[in-house]
Amino acid sequence: SLALLKKRLGPQAIQQLLQPDLEASDSYWQETAARSNGQLRPAETRLSVRGLTTNDFMTWFATISKADEAAMLAAHPEHYHIGTNREGGMVVVETLGRHVSHLEIAHSQDNKSSELVTGRDDSSTFIMTGKGYTRDGTNTGEVLHQFKDHEDGGGFDVSLGIWFPAACEDELLEGHRQNLAVEFRNWLVAAYEELKTKE
Repeated sequence: SLALLKKRLGPQAIQQLLQPDLEASDSYWQETAARSNGQLRPAETRLSVRGLTTNDFMTWFATISKADEAAMLAAHPEHYHIGTNREGGMVVVETLGRHVSHLEIAHSQDNKSSELVTGRDDSSTFIMTGKGYTRDGTNTGEVLHQFKDHEDGGGFDVSLGIWFPAACEDELLEGHRQNLAVEFRNWLVAAYEELKTKE
């Protein structure tokens, strides 16, 4: 039902409907970033997967993130829009805590994070990094997702993390931990089901 409504409305109409919420969240992120004085706090979760390799999943994810918005939205009911911008970064409209936010995520070309992001494991099979920004350019934090194949080649572990401005409320951090677990679990199941039907 939600998927049908989102499809019928389309991203432009959805953003028009959400405009008051997006404006309020832009103000929230400006104020929160200012109160954080450049400090960050993490929302992290970990998953373990069998039946897929990191390469299996990332190849699938790269395809759907560019060509199948319905599959991206289906991973979580609080995804309103997921697309790409002119620079190749992700554009995401989703709920963070109580805030319906429009974010643009610029993936790091050198795959590095700032010194504020902790827990990096350079032995990971694949590392995804980036920074999030609101429509007015306010920095909303950093991404560090780390994928590590199991030694037997039959699965992988993934550490998913977003480092938000430190003044964000605990509710937002806990909510996003749950958000990461739900959306990536659903993407992983979708990838597994699609790839296994091709065998």
